[in-house]
Amino acid sequence: INAFSHKGLKGIIKYAGKVDGLVGDIVGIELEESKGDCNGEWNGVEYFKCEEGKGLFLRATQVKILKDEEETKSPTKKADAKETKADET
Repeated sequence: INAFSHKGLKGIIKYAGKVDGLVGDIVGIELEESKGDCNGEWNGVEYFKCEEGKGLFLRATQVKILKDEEETKSPTKKADAKETKADET
């Protein structure tokens, strides 16, 4: 499970793979705040579970691993956890 940040939103990566109706490899994210657009379901298929409005699907190409020095800014983070960030382009 990887921490995730996208345009100021934070969450956990809950799914990675193909999603019916979307092109390419997709990442499903459970956001900390209710600023998403789903509950982990897409076109009637459940890819992961979360509260309504906390789910978000992005193309895997939008997700990048942050540099190690950025990971150390959070003292509660486990040493083996990887943090990711989406391109804001």
